[in-house]
Amino acid sequence: MAFDLSRLRTDQLQRLASVDGDLSQLETTEIEDILSSQEEFGSIGAGFQRAGANFQLGLAGAFGSEDMAESAMQSLEEVQRQYAPEVPSIIDAYSEEGILGGTAKLPTYIYEQLAASVPQMAAQLGAGALGARFGGPRAGMAAATGVGAPFFAGMNIERQMEEQGIGFEDAQVAKAYAVAVGQAALDSLIGRTLGVFGPTKAAKLITDAASKSMGRRVLGAFGAGAAIEAPTEAAQQILEVAQAKPERLWDALRGEDPAIAKEIFESAIAGGLVGGVINAPTGIPSPQDPAQQRKEVVDDLTAHLQDEMADTTRMEEIAARFGGQKLLTKQDFEIEANERLGIPFIPEERAQAATDDVIAMPGDKGVPETPRITDLEEDRTPQISKSGSPTVQAQKTLEERGRFESAINRFYDTIEAQPI
Repeated sequence: MAFDLSRLRTDQLQRLASVDGDLSQLETTEIEDILSSQEEFGSIGAGFQRAGANFQLGLAGAFGSEDMAESAMQSLEEVQRQYAPEVPSIIDAYSEEGILGGTAKLPTYIYEQLAASVPQMAAQLGAGALGARFGGPRAGMAAATGVGAPFFAGMNIERQMEEQGIGFEDAQVAKAYAVAVGQAALDSLIGRTLGVFGPTKAAKLITDAASKSMGRRVLGAFGAGAAIEAPTEAAQQILEVAQAKPERLWDALRGEDPAIAKEIFESAIAGGLVGGVINAPTGIPSPQDPAQQRKEVVDDLTAHLQDEMADTTRMEEIAARFGGQKLLTKQDFEIEANERLGIPFIPEERAQAATDDVIAMPGDKGVPETPRITDLEEDRTPQISKSGSPTVQAQKTLEERGRFESAINRFYDTIEAQPI
């Protein structure tokens, strides 16, 4: 492949001119740098380098570092010279190749736009997720905005330099950052749509989504993401142009600057496609109906309480075995419960209960030949008042279950009452 001088940066061309094209006068690092300019960037590599350079340029503006700004501008120039997307404009693709040709290029266009957007978006969503984890949805959106602002500030500074023909030292950094905060805040909307910064759907919406097929859910999620990102990207592009050269924006609104109008429209298309593709996978899992979720929680709690009651019964059984006592049976619990509810005592039932299920260890000499009358049969009142008796423990367990179910119902009623 022939050496392509158009891929060299401005500073590299100036250096070659200073030595009259004699490479022997250059240092090894300079030669390696020139040779690396002939390598092509892939879409993902270009996306990461562009995002890193924008972030670096934003930080350079915040710290007033010209050296950092120069390094960032060199990286941006390298990407511009060494990377050429296959589908730079989907509008041109449709206008030049028709519906079939433009549609055929959509997958490539979406991939290239994703590669350009994902590095910055991943940084913002990651910061937002951490913020939401420790401080809730508001902290998540604040974190995402804070991380995104330097990226947008770098792009705004670069746009000022390009539109006004000025150097970094003359750029209006304060204006660039003021606009960048608004742009980053708009970008945080996709985090709320994805639910990264906390739940966003009310119970009714979840119930409605659960009744749809997976195809309809995915299509709906794509539409929701596109509806958020298309106007968001267009608004961000408008702000970028307005802070760099507002008169061009007014010309575009009057129809006198078609290039800016096309740029804004292209941003809306790209944003809608990228937002839809990113949000579409959220429609794959089926949302759980709140009523079903509540039933599962209650069932789990009931199973837990039943296990606790079984453990209590086993411990009473062990105590009865070692003491030669009669194990209180289900019939005993029923008789005492009836008595506490005012149901008349039936002697035949008590006599039957006193002769059933005698628990004793084989060979125990201390076990009487006839069944012992338990404390419950000798005096019912002390048995009822004993906090450790199986009857009282069973009653307390049932009361605790009732309190748990009431608390769960109140919790879900609160969730359903919350606005979207």
